[in-house]
Amino acid sequence: MLERDGIFISPLDLNVENEKLENPVKPMLRVAIPVYDANEQKAGIIVLNYLASNLFEGLRALLLQDESICEKFSGSDAGYFLANLDGHYLVNSFAPAKEFSFMYPEREQHFIHKDYPSLSPVIDDVGVRQVRTEEGMFTFVSIGSQSGKNPYCLGDFHVKSGPYTSWRLVLFLPHNNKSYVYELWNGYSALVAFMIFASLMSGYVTAQYLQNKKLADYHIYHLAHTDALTGLENRMSFEKKTQTALSSNKGGYLVYLDLDDFKCINDRLGHAAGDAVLLHIADALRTTFCDSAILGRLGGDEFVAYVSETKSMEEIEGHVTLLLENIMQPVWYEETKLTIASSVGGVRIHQRDMHLSDLMKDADAAMYLAKKNGKGGFHLEDLA
Repeated sequence: MLERDGIFISPLDLNVENEKLENPVKPMLRVAIPVYDANEQKAGIIVLNYLASNLFEGLRALLLQDESICEKFSGSDAGYFLANLDGHYLVNSFAPAKEFSFMYPEREQHFIHKDYPSLSPVIDDVGVRQVRTEEGMFTFVSIGSQSGKNPYCLGDFHVKSGPYTSWRLVLFLPHNNKSYVYELWNGYSALVAFMIFASLMSGYVTAQYLQNKKLADYHIYHLAHTDALTGLENRMSFEKKTQTALSSNKGGYLVYLDLDDFKCINDRLGHAAGDAVLLHIADALRTTFCDSAILGRLGGDEFVAYVSETKSMEEIEGHVTLLLENIMQPVWYEETKLTIASSVGGVRIHQRDMHLSDLMKDADAAMYLAKKNGKGGFHLEDLA
């Protein structure tokens, strides 16, 4: 599982489109990072595709950029390899046809330790090693996350350890060129490792940019669709979501509530006290309906809730009674105890594709009947 501050790097393989290898082939790495919303909840994962042929070209350029290295590689007996943890060739300067054989199940499989059996005892060793064999001198370095050690680290961000993020970079020189090979590798292995690291981190930086952009987009969306004080849906968002739900749901009910004597609280204690009361109402709505309703603040002290599930009138009365009880729980503002009352009107729905504007008028009318009959109560209408 990819946790926060983690980076996942996929196996280095060939790109597949519609269950077929893309032609011409494209070596690919996928870099993934988790995305978190403004509430620190995991919202998804961003995956970036990195064209690894750029890495291979950089590897060749790095190894051959120096004249002394070019001289050593000028003969056909010198070469270099990049293999995954299983030993499959990802790069084979001697035999490119052997590269990525694991992507072709119908073909013969090629492994570096099978072509060079003398490397088998040491190919899995971690770190930089040099082995002299009958064929010549092999110098190889382990690159990636392995044996619980993670070299890819930037601040608090780490590559997730696993077999897919481990590779072996191997330099081969025949016996006639074995002099200076260790010095040669010693001077360039760090650069090669850094080049691969930089390639992967470029993908990570891009992913971080996309994550930040996604968070910014989420913040903009949040501001546009929620009430800034209570965090409930604002009028526009509530109407849009509820009308969409009404198009597909045959039943449900809508309740509309208005606070009793809210103006007196604002006038007597100030708007900060009024805000505390409005937050209390929002909490009462959430406590009563949990995730079963679309909850909104229409403005001022007017709130609304739509429940898509078909309920009997008795069940609806039970929910509204519980809502009023939650609203009447005392609210403390500084050292003042406030007792809140609200009048609620509601309508039970039986038809699909009803217009929300009509339902809101009916619920509003029911709420005024509740106020007329005595504050702190409710009135429900069955629209059957």
